[in-house]
Amino acid sequence: MSTIFFVPGEPKPLARARKGKNGSVYTPQASKDYQKEIAVQFLAAGGKTFFDEAGVRITANYPVPQSYSKKKRQEALTGI
Repeated sequence: MSTIFFVPGEPKPLARARKGKNGSVYTPQASKDYQKEIAVQFLAAGGKTFFDEAGVRITANYPVPQSYSKKKRQEALTGI
């Protein structure tokens, strides 16, 4: 069984946990929001919650940076 879904927007890495003023450790709100968006998209695509191991394949598309030279830009666009 596989579930294919799309999360709109630019991919975001998981931010490291932070330590608050009172010494408690917390996850930044932006990371929590992004995790929730992934879960919403997964469930909307018909995904089911589970408690077993899972395999994941992620395809992330990024724009070519403006700072790349013409040659490096062409290599990035052709997959070299």
